[in-house]
Amino acid sequence: MIFSGDTLQVQYDDEICESAFVPEQDGSLKLELFNDKGIRIREPLRYALELEDDDHPDITLLRPEKNDVMILTESLDLPFMAHIQDDFGFSAFRVKYSVHSDYSREEPPVNSYDISIEKDSRVQTVIGNWKIERFISPGSEVVYYFEIADNDTVSGPKTTRSQRFYARFPTLGDL
Repeated sequence: MIFSGDTLQVQYDDEICESAFVPEQDGSLKLELFNDKGIRIREPLRYALELEDDDHPDITLLRPEKNDVMILTESLDLPFMAHIQDDFGFSAFRVKYSVHSDYSREEPPVNSYDISIEKDSRVQTVIGNWKIERFISPGSEVVYYFEIADNDTVSGPKTTRSQRFYARFPTLGDL
């Protein structure tokens, strides 16, 4: 097997031949076949390999809507509906959030919650609720966004983030 002038190693066992390589550029692949006496076929098999660019994944949030400020209840659940798509599939879908309190001046840590998805599916709509697992006091605000990562194992997963959303846990005075 020859790829763009470079001879590649081929493993064979009776009726099965196999080789593995990761092309880094477009090129031509030529298969030269020989019988057990070393006689080559007249015309080698030729293939053209064209690499496709891996696009960034796409995310569209249907819920919450842009500029919505959600009001949290005691259950601390936030509903969401997201339409996600990628040309080859996904490796992760998560929501990242931080809890901002009027009582603290420190920068809050960013927390992450993984959302279950079908990783091999290229297009899907994900509907669910995620529960905030951190302590939240009345009057606190949650700043959050969704992040989708594709399954690019060659150059590493590419991620796309949604816009930021806000949720408020009301005080008794607010209620």
